[in-house]
Amino acid sequence: MLWMFHQYDVDPFPSVPHGHSIEPMNRYKLDVNTGEVYDNNRKVVGRADRKELRLLKSDRKFKALAARAREFHLSGLKKEKHVAFAQKSKQFVFMLSCRFSESQ
Repeated sequence: MLWMFHQYDVDPFPSVPHGHSIEPMNRYKLDVNTGEVYDNNRKVVGRADRKELRLLKSDRKFKALAARAREFHLSGLKKEKHVAFAQKSKQFVFMLSCRFSESQ
């Protein structure tokens, strides 16, 4: 599954940063700390492969994006200012295997 990570995402759920599924578009979110995959109702529906998650977190470009994302959230910038940041936002795309529960 392809995941997109935004450095200036104002939504901190489920982690900062977190991944948004590309296909299906924005249907799932990935917690980069735990590997849990959430649906739009914030219910855990799957889990990312641990080895691939470690590869993601060790990637130099992802580390830089994650540091900027944490800085952005710690700075306390208001949502109104988010639009200006989003326009110059860097994005990072990564492929991770995920296992979903039987009901998915």
